Amino acid sequence: MRKFQSIDPNGNLIQTFEFEKDEQILQKIDICHSNYEQFSQTSIQERQQKLLKLSELLESNCENDAKIISEEMGKPLQQAIGEVKKSAAHCRYYAENLEQFLQPTEFNVNGQKQQVYYESTGVIYIITPFNFPHFQIFKPAIANLALGNTVLVRTADSTPRVGLNIEQRFKEAGFENSYINIFSSPQQLELILSNKKIQGVNFTGSSGAGAFISQVAGKYLKKSVMELGGSDPFIVLEDADINQAVQLAVKGRLFNCGQVCCASKRFIIHHQIYEEFKQQLIQEVQKQKIGDPLEPTTQIGPMARADLVNSIDNQLKRAIEQGGRLLLGGEKLDQPGNYYKPAIIEIDNLQNILFNEETFGPIFPLYQYKNEKQAIQIANDTEYGLGSVVIGQSEHALKVAKKIKSGMTFVNTITASNSALPFGGIKRSGYGRECGIYGFAEFANTKLLWLE
Repeated sequence: MRKFQSIDPNGNLIQTFEFEKDEQILQKIDICHSNYEQFSQTSIQERQQKLLKLSELLESNCENDAKIISEEMGKPLQQAIGEVKKSAAHCRYYAENLEQFLQPTEFNVNGQKQQVYYESTGVIYIITPFNFPHFQIFKPAIANLALGNTVLVRTADSTPRVGLNIEQRFKEAGFENSYINIFSSPQQLELILSNKKIQGVNFTGSSGAGAFISQVAGKYLKKSVMELGGSDPFIVLEDADINQAVQLAVKGRLFNCGQVCCASKRFIIHHQIYEEFKQQLIQEVQKQKIGDPLEPTTQIGPMARADLVNSIDNQLKRAIEQGGRLLLGGEKLDQPGNYYKPAIIEIDNLQNILFNEETFGPIFPLYQYKNEKQAIQIANDTEYGLGSVVIGQSEHALKVAKKIKSGMTFVNTITASNSALPFGGIKRSGYGRECGIYGFAEFANTKLLWLE
């Protein structure tokens, strides 16, 4: 039987796991499906109670659960605590809004009455990434469970202990048969999606993997939601508050050591304020404390895996070969662990790799633009379209923001998900939306009832 390992960011083996056999996975699909028939008929109040119970369990076990995240993938403990609390708040949001979401919308067309409402559809397969191993499970799973679907969840190979811990919390809250964790291999994807009992797939990860998964889903006419990579622009307008812009740039790029799909990844700065922005950014990045993720004062922990460090380092080296000028950092720390010094690099050529590939790590590529039209053109000249940020005086920044081609644009703040609002992208950043009623409706049957 094939095996995989949980390895901490210092390279130490935590635990060895085995991928499940085909028959084990098929059995879990059968369990999910048979339990769906019962779970979908539970009352709104019963599902609300379970969601609130789950939220309470997450709050009361927050530090313990966060520590598992930090140990397994290197996220600084304070950020991991924030992730668990965000999952708890997500449960509360759907509990508090479930009754409203299930209310039918009334119509009167041609003098006759109609109702449109959401109903559950069945078992949804959820594939999650390593970078937010807690909330990226809760984000789609809670919306589906609130609706009355059951979920089969594949946790990232590098964070299996987080997945098992979450499964235990769901069991304690009463979701023991409607939320099921599996250890499947990529080779078993078609086995799962070809199963008639699976109604859809929600994937968060790279654009390449998303393209393959959506192709398999399409082959079997299964609904899919793809939350994929990004190369988000961060535009600083001439009238921006430079100190504010620098603080937001650091937060938007270095959170979770830059391992965020919607992180700011292309910094497009007006030429009149470029030098001041650059110098302040260098000073601010130098202040960031790199260290043990379990230390409360650590701001930047190690990257989750050694291969991720090698990948980001190779991208930086290629960027320098293509004419980029390294201003700061960009090297592995001479100590055990996947530590990497944040890099700041100037880019003159827009064909540079850092403006054309997703960079999943702590690199700031800086480019100075001459006029607003050019800034917008640069921001939109990408195959990605997840998030974007515009910094400047509000009315001016809002006008620019409306011209950016992305699923989300944030003015004078960084891109982030919110339980009440749609999260997702366009182009190679995927399709479909998570969170709010938008995520709730993705795997629902939007049913029309026409009354003669």
